[in-house]
Amino acid sequence: MTRSIRDGNRWPSLKESLQAGLWSGFLTGLILASAESLTVLLGAGPFLADNRFFLEAVALNGLSGALLGGLLAPLVLALVSFISKKEQNAVATLFPLYLSGGLLLEFLVYLLDRSDYGGRNAASWRTIGLVFLGAAVCFVLALGLRYGITPFLTPKGPSLHSPRRTWPKMCAAVGLVIGLGFVFWCCGRIAAAAEASLIRAKRGAWKGAAPNLILLVVDSLRADHMSSNGYQLPTSPALDLLAENGAAFPSAVAASSWTLPAHASLFTGLYPSSHGAYSHYSALGPEFPTLAEVVARSGYYALSVYANPLLGTATGLDRGFDRALGVGNRQKTSLTLTRLYRKLLRGGSTSEEILNISLRWIARCRKLNVPYFIFLNVLETHAPYSPKEPFFREFCRDLPQEQVQWNLIRQLTDGRASRRERQAVLSRFREMDFIALSRLYDSNIRFIDQKIQTWTEALKSLGELDRSLLVVTSDHGEFLGEHGQLGHGSGELYDPVLRIPLIFHFPPRVAARNDRRLISQVDILPSILFLLRLDDRIPAGIQGANLFSGHGQKPVLAEFWDDRGRRFVRALYAENLKLIREGDEDVGLYDPIKDPQEEMNLVRSQPDDAARLAEELERILASSRRPESSPDKKKLKAIERLLKSLGYIK
Repeated sequence: MTRSIRDGNRWPSLKESLQAGLWSGFLTGLILASAESLTVLLGAGPFLADNRFFLEAVALNGLSGALLGGLLAPLVLALVSFISKKEQNAVATLFPLYLSGGLLLEFLVYLLDRSDYGGRNAASWRTIGLVFLGAAVCFVLALGLRYGITPFLTPKGPSLHSPRRTWPKMCAAVGLVIGLGFVFWCCGRIAAAAEASLIRAKRGAWKGAAPNLILLVVDSLRADHMSSNGYQLPTSPALDLLAENGAAFPSAVAASSWTLPAHASLFTGLYPSSHGAYSHYSALGPEFPTLAEVVARSGYYALSVYANPLLGTATGLDRGFDRALGVGNRQKTSLTLTRLYRKLLRGGSTSEEILNISLRWIARCRKLNVPYFIFLNVLETHAPYSPKEPFFREFCRDLPQEQVQWNLIRQLTDGRASRRERQAVLSRFREMDFIALSRLYDSNIRFIDQKIQTWTEALKSLGELDRSLLVVTSDHGEFLGEHGQLGHGSGELYDPVLRIPLIFHFPPRVAARNDRRLISQVDILPSILFLLRLDDRIPAGIQGANLFSGHGQKPVLAEFWDDRGRRFVRALYAENLKLIREGDEDVGLYDPIKDPQEEMNLVRSQPDDAARLAEELERILASSRRPESSPDKKKLKAIERLLKSLGYIK
């Protein structure tokens, strides 16, 4: 054996280093696999973290840990030998370093996942402080392990340069797997018992006639950029097919221009000023029944899987769901290694994970023989956009590249830029830049559409596509430079930020049709409950109407609360006109049919029409409940962090 001498101690041989590294890395992988499996089990539930999940985690993390540990061992041991002249045990040296380092990496990935969406607070002092705190805890853990396990290894066995025999270590590893597996199995039995009790209650409330329900929200998706609505590019072939075979409403209008009030309206059938969740710092109150609460009480096993962090506990939008999982924001729903592989090597997204989770929930519900409600929120079409290939290249093929200011587009789509900074960049755009920005947005539509196609094919193969009510919509639209605006979440209530797609796909009860009535987001809840044969449970006092009852055109309202000005900005669609009011002042009157770009303001030329629509608006408001939006002081800081991460506030 080759030996090198340095200050009275020899360097470890390559064979010795590799053997010690393999075992230390392998043991570290087993422990991390067990910790991750328990985290998923407790956070997401047994439908994701079953025994197969645990075995896959042990195999993947164990082998990956052994491989990485063996590769790093020569370098680590050489560094330890250089720093310390004292003879040390190989496993006692490597194992604490690997385990503490692995935990630190897990913590860093968790922080990256929570900041996965980007935003200006991704590198905040709070995040930096958490990183240093995590590093300090792992350093203390490494020291504790180092000095705690050394007495058990040093007297009996090898020094830094003499690994122990293989068989004892193999037996120890097998024993560790069995022990960790037993702990996981026990936790799984407890979780399964709790679930079984819940399912018994579900079956007792189940009528036995209503179909399953899947509600998919593609965040920030504009209706006019779908190819089924006449858009020039093939952005949405999968959604087009659903629209062709279902009831499509291409003239649907969002209740607000940003996530919180729009989703609250979707879930309650009420306009923002009626449900109260319209301020940046508000939450949906428990006095308003939600779609999830209604169907859960009717026997459905309800799951919410969302990418937008505003749909969690802080805002009250997870109320009524039996499981609410914030993928990439709150709960851990997959192994770190598989998540990193999808993100870094395959260019995957949380959307793919969200859609796959829904398939696991369906399989679980089929096994338990219980109907399900699945709400899905995906963020592909929400700013900041990234070019999705090969679609972006295809969509830009006809653009003169030399006329596009790509550097400005990159600045504009930087998630760390503030709204003011983005507006400054937007002011420097030329015509071709706006077209390129639109193609960038389109590539994201095509990307998520492809994922939806794969997902619907999986639903079809399971026999669930045609026997489940599938509703596809968006919470609001998106400005792409129109009216000098970008993104959403402002009081500029023009059609690019309000017109959303809406598709009901359910062949047994929904005939294929293209319904061009102007309808509202608040109409979705009563329509869903009607199709589920739960129309007797539609909450009293809602402002939405059943789209399948044959009613004609009715006024449609959209609202935005200006926190600074302490006033509402409202848009009312009525009599083939659209009125925009800021507080008590009429600021815009448009004819959506003759002027779809909303460039001709008719307030001054048609004052009688403006006055008539203003009276209609006052009548609607007078007939509805109007609670004050009061923020929950306990959740204020949490909501503020979420708003910063999404770019709504600085």
